[in-house]
Amino acid sequence: MVFVIIGAFIIGLMALFVAAFVAVIPWRYEFGKSWLALPLKMSFPAIVWSLTVLSITVLCGGLLLVLFVPIFTVIWYISLILTIVAAGSGIAHAGYIRRVTRPHEGFAMAFGPDWQSKLRTTNGMLSQRWSPKRYSNKPVRIQRDVVIWTFEPSGRQLLADVWQPMQGTKPTGVAMLFFHGSAWHFFDKGIGTDPMFRHLASQGHVIIDVAYRLAPEVNIAEMTSDVKRAVIWTKQNAVDLGIDPDKIVVSGASAGGHISLLAAYGHDHPAFTPADLVGMDTSVAGVISLYAPCDLRAFINHHAGRLATTGKPATVRAPIQFQAMNVEQMMMNLCGGMPDVAPRMFDLSDVKTHVAPGAPPALIFQGEVDFITPKAATIQLIELLKEASVPVVYVELPQTDHVWDVFTGMAEKVFHKKWIPRFLNSQYAPPTQATIYDIERFLGYMASSADFLKLN
Repeated sequence: MVFVIIGAFIIGLMALFVAAFVAVIPWRYEFGKSWLALPLKMSFPAIVWSLTVLSITVLCGGLLLVLFVPIFTVIWYISLILTIVAAGSGIAHAGYIRRVTRPHEGFAMAFGPDWQSKLRTTNGMLSQRWSPKRYSNKPVRIQRDVVIWTFEPSGRQLLADVWQPMQGTKPTGVAMLFFHGSAWHFFDKGIGTDPMFRHLASQGHVIIDVAYRLAPEVNIAEMTSDVKRAVIWTKQNAVDLGIDPDKIVVSGASAGGHISLLAAYGHDHPAFTPADLVGMDTSVAGVISLYAPCDLRAFINHHAGRLATTGKPATVRAPIQFQAMNVEQMMMNLCGGMPDVAPRMFDLSDVKTHVAPGAPPALIFQGEVDFITPKAATIQLIELLKEASVPVVYVELPQTDHVWDVFTGMAEKVFHKKWIPRFLNSQYAPPTQATIYDIERFLGYMASSADFLKLN
């Protein structure tokens, strides 16, 4: 019994600080809007399930001490506090998992109550919205750095990674083009998304992860044109890829989601159609957006935008450092200046201005407490889409911030080092798996609905 008490006491003391620290994280969403909490808020989804296990362990250790250590001792009081903290932490973490993975009616509202009868199911689809285990480890075919466009006369190339199912896997005919999160300026393809691409490709989809051009090399209109170039390349190579050119879905995260929405809804807009794309069909079957800032005016007036505003206008397009981002330079690179200087470019980059009846269906994800992407602007877009009778599945993740799906992978990419334990990777995060659960079903619906339209 002595060894049990000593062991529980040691475990309890070691975990006391951790339990107290992580218990604060869920409540930090409600108090203040500081940059200091941002890494905690972004990493929280990836580690929440393991923190729940830790809280239970600490709770058991604390209870052992309370039950077996004589009363009125320092150890007893410490163990009592430890038990209370662990219990509160565990309840908070378990509550978050329950809320973020609960079912929603988005698909039924967008496609009708019988939408599941039109869904093309594939082997390997997630059977539930979250499980604390790896969701995909199946073999697929991968081609890295495929040239999908060459700009003349400079010779500048657009590259993409192409993920395809193994021979013998029944193809769905769907191609999902993905454009990574970037703040319009940073990073590259393959930043934390490989597990999702492997999972979707193993089901029969083709995933094309595009390294589009970034600012200040290009502005927002030219960036959006790169999405359209990727669509054209995919259609021209549909036979070799084993896909149906009528089943192309553009998708992206953050800035990548922004330009995907612009390309999908503004596919025929002349500002997004340079000379080498004139006369080409860049329409798509659907669009998927993960926490995309779809209105730049709203973005610069949201939490992150206000904190990154210096009040000093930028005068030329120039590179910026991630550690010293400022809104004025970002907007100069994207739009030619702030809204008072370049109102037309801000109108052009506002997804709402391109919404019209007949636009392709959308699956749009938004974190409830996103520090970077304003929820209010996303809600306005959703309302406009519904008014135009455009099918839209809106999924709001409670108490969840930006980049919930790739935060740990992105951190490793930035620091060029794998330092995060595998079981804490973002692919295990409850909101990540819930997101993939919905993406699977959206792609499955796109596959079956395209077949239905051809038959009728």
